[in-house]
Amino acid sequence: MKTLSFPRLTRVAIAIIFSSHVAQPCALARAKQANQEKEQKRHIILAHSPKAIPELRMIRMQGIEGEDWLNEFELEYKNFSEKPIYYICIYVILPETGPYGGTAGFRLEFGNPEFSHISRYATTEDVALKPGESHVFKINKEHIKNHWDYLEHWTGQKGFSPVITKVEVDLYRVSFGDGTTYVAGELLPRKNRN
Repeated sequence: MKTLSFPRLTRVAIAIIFSSHVAQPCALARAKQANQEKEQKRHIILAHSPKAIPELRMIRMQGIEGEDWLNEFELEYKNFSEKPIYYICIYVILPETGPYGGTAGFRLEFGNPEFSHISRYATTEDVALKPGESHVFKINKEHIKNHWDYLEHWTGQKGFSPVITKVEVDLYRVSFGDGTTYVAGELLPRKNRN
């Protein structure tokens, strides 16, 4: 039986090529696994204390894990007050996906956006979240698609999909349609009807 003999330099080169072919798939597998672990560990940050707006509280959140989590994501808020709520605006912010170091996200709304003006008073035709009722907020699928398309365009990478580990939920505006309005967790001075 003949043994092959290579000069020392050739043996080193063969060892490097062999180890890089074996190590590369292992490194890729480890990176993919680390990404999946990161993706599963998503942290929710509430922009304001739930006590800031005691009349309206989140009672359920689901769909925060998994690869397609934005399409499954739901927030359910309940009216704990004794009067109807005519407008709710919630921002779901993804701080890690904004271009140029900014933030990006989605706006979820219930009711008529005209109630974002404190001078707007409710009429009998306006839709309301009555006392004791709850509403489930979902992100519009078209907005999700537009968001990813924009990120692909901005990065120049087809199929760009950043790892998202932080999600900020900002119950930004709540209007009772009677001059009572919360903005960013603060109760605005009541504007009386003229």
